[in-house]
Amino acid sequence: MEINGAKMFVKALQEEGVDTLFAYPGGTAIDLFDALYDAEGIDMILPRHEQALVHAADGYARSTGRVGVCLVTSGPGATNLVTGIATANYDSVPLVCFTGQVPMNLIGNDAFQEVDIVGITRSICKYAVTVRKREDLARIMRYCIMNSRKQEEFLTITRTETYQFKDVEGKRSFSCSNHNAFLNMMDGALSGKTGFTSDAGYCYVGALRRDERTFIVALLACGWPNNKSYKWSDMRTLMTYALDHYQYKTFEIELPVRQIFINNGIKAHSDMIAYPGKNGTKIPLTANLKPISLLLKEDETISVDYEIPDQLDAPVRKGMQVGRIRCTLNDKLIREYPVYTTQNAEKRTFKKCVEYIFHLFSIQNSYQKAGNIKKDQAR
Repeated sequence: MEINGAKMFVKALQEEGVDTLFAYPGGTAIDLFDALYDAEGIDMILPRHEQALVHAADGYARSTGRVGVCLVTSGPGATNLVTGIATANYDSVPLVCFTGQVPMNLIGNDAFQEVDIVGITRSICKYAVTVRKREDLARIMRYCIMNSRKQEEFLTITRTETYQFKDVEGKRSFSCSNHNAFLNMMDGALSGKTGFTSDAGYCYVGALRRDERTFIVALLACGWPNNKSYKWSDMRTLMTYALDHYQYKTFEIELPVRQIFINNGIKAHSDMIAYPGKNGTKIPLTANLKPISLLLKEDETISVDYEIPDQLDAPVRKGMQVGRIRCTLNDKLIREYPVYTTQNAEKRTFKKCVEYIFHLFSIQNSYQKAGNIKKDQAR
């Protein structure tokens, strides 16, 4: 059965147990509101302004202990949430905000009601992201468990089986349970999270670390109603395959040429005049090359392409990028190293040649004078 992204969004809210939604309609989110119109089990609170909406969701979360959920449109609808998001963040109030956004081909083009809401709110919330494609799910999980400065906090939250807490007055008790079955299915399971994208529907992304190898798997179009348990067995199957077939391989990258010919060039020296040469000169090259270590199958390897010209025309400056080394895996770029010059090379001119000739005569005269002095001393 085909289902559009708006209906997927509604089903995801229902799967997460959301029964109250604070929402204000707008152009880029109107399809979501159409899908919510006939949704069962979700009460939509319609305020008169987005700022009132987010503060109402904040109050709802404080008084009930549940997560406050907001939905607004892009641009001014999103920016009107900023104060409420900051308030919830500083008071540790659970709040999730969904905003619309302009089509992907308009992002970054100053389109109508386009605002980088992720950039605006990143410093005042636990996490902010625009999921543009399904591959981002695995990248986001990798950031959370390996690169984020709050990775330990993230792992602690997502791996906690149950959590009990009270309201600020200590009168009411609440309990949260973690339904992530993957955490107890395999040794080394790190984390996992359900979600959805408009293209792939319900998704699940999980991470596992064993024998210093970390694997992240994103399951797409999984966890539909009546089949929600399938994602656990699918995740175990894929993780087992990864453990059996993927090992670390290390590749040493080398600079194929150490010098480059500078056509009609001469080396620039501060303490002497360089020989102009017949056609040019050569100067050294350098690149900050580091070994590449990747988890690969036995028959997989990387491709290394060297884009370095045979020669350059003078003048050339020290530190100038003259080429690059590209490392790819299955036609996807995984590493790129710039290649730089380490010396200056000036352009050979008639003046430079004359200066060199006079320099040679000067040296010869110096040798003759030194010889005459030795002869006079010997007499």
